[in-house]
Amino acid sequence: TLEGEGHGAYTGGNPCVVATVDAHLLSGVTPRDGTVCERAGHRADRSAR
Repeated sequence: TLEGEGHGAYTGGNPCVVATVDAHLLSGVTPRDGTVCERAGHRADRSAR
């Protein structure tokens, strides 16, 4: 999830989104449930524990 507006988050320059999508597409690594990329590009884990 990206905390922000609009479509095209992957090409929007957010380093968190790019790293997360690249990891999934290139290595098959799926982000944990509750992973959120914030507008500033930082990753937060908001999964229920």
